[in-house]
Amino acid sequence: AVRRWIEDSSRKSPVVLAFADLQWADESSLELLKYCLPICDSETILWLLTFRQEREAPLRAFQHYIEAEFPHRMTSVALPPLTETQSQELIDHLIGANTLPKETSQLIIHNAAGNPYYILELIRSLIARDVLVRDEGNGAWHVTRSVTSLDLPDSLQRLLVARIDRLSIQERIVLQVAAVIGPVFWLNAIQSILGETQTLKTNLTALQREQLIQESGRVPELGMQYLFRSPLIRDAAYDSLLSSQKATYHLKAAEYLEDLINPDVLGNHAGLLAYHYHGAGNPRKELFYTFLAAERAHEIHAGTEALQYYNRAMELLNLLQEQARSPAQQQAIHAQRFEVLNGRRHVLFQLGQVEASRSDTQALLQLARQMSDDPIWLIDALIAQADISRDNRQELMPGLQMAEEALALARQLGDEQREMRSLTRVANIRFTLNDPTWRELAE
Repeated sequence: AVRRWIEDSSRKSPVVLAFADLQWADESSLELLKYCLPICDSETILWLLTFRQEREAPLRAFQHYIEAEFPHRMTSVALPPLTETQSQELIDHLIGANTLPKETSQLIIHNAAGNPYYILELIRSLIARDVLVRDEGNGAWHVTRSVTSLDLPDSLQRLLVARIDRLSIQERIVLQVAAVIGPVFWLNAIQSILGETQTLKTNLTALQREQLIQESGRVPELGMQYLFRSPLIRDAAYDSLLSSQKATYHLKAAEYLEDLINPDVLGNHAGLLAYHYHGAGNPRKELFYTFLAAERAHEIHAGTEALQYYNRAMELLNLLQEQARSPAQQQAIHAQRFEVLNGRRHVLFQLGQVEASRSDTQALLQLARQMSDDPIWLIDALIAQADISRDNRQELMPGLQMAEEALALARQLGDEQREMRSLTRVANIRFTLNDPTWRELAE
């Protein structure tokens, strides 16, 4: 649907699509982008991709893909850190030449280490502290006192924290709650969490004036949508909260979204709800939505993301199993583990991790043997064993025996759905073994 929309738009007129801060993108987003990039070979479209060089695998692999597949379309522009001369030019552009004493400029340039964003934040911090003030008459900036190293935090993180600390109490709380919600947040969600509406819009406007957040449209039921000017600002705001505060706000955010979202589309938001229940310290709820997110990612062929969710679900099941006290609780965990293993084996196979997929498939059978009170688990596990690809006749025979065992159990239970699946496996293996009885079973 996304690719079709881009193609339709580019046929009407030239299109520019800009993607900033790609170093923060997840693998599924990068895969979607890779799927859409070939449009530039046939339509009038410009992809503008900006990112910071990272060593992490997803972005590096994406960069190599572009270099390999689109050398005829690609123009690469590397932006190294600013030199001292360029840093000085940026300072002069922001507040005018010779506004700062030379030693102050050198201190800013040294701390910023060529990062223009850091220089901008350092200048903002001096303005916020009234070290730099503007003449109302001619608009020129001037220094009110000498600047020391104490006025200039030695890291961007500390600088942003100091900037957040200068906000009013209410503005800071709103920013922190927004950081808990996520990189994108909504007016109605913050209202629900804080439980007040009198000054909220005023505080959000103040945060926009401070260049910490910005509006990005309106969403039905959620109200005005905002996003952080930089992921670094969000990280600084989030880290400024106590652990107990984070848990409280995450729980309120999860409960608000859970009540708001239509159950029919809950799977589309399961990852977000899992994230909030993780922050709230509720592993049972996190497990529920993590598994739902894994299934949803699997449905839309986002294999890498699905695998991450399934792996997290296994971690949560291990944790909950340690806490389980009654046989009923243990049995429930076994059932959930079976579903996670069954889903993960399919994803692993699709990702080409055949041995890992086979290992999960074999684990299903071991688990099903422990769940002897319900033979349905054993039938499904036996059918899964029959699905494992075999290289020779000797390996095919155990698979055939398991498929026949599943068939007998399904007929014993009168489960026609599982009987059909078992018959299919038996027929497939017998066909591979050149056994003429396969045709009768298939029919």
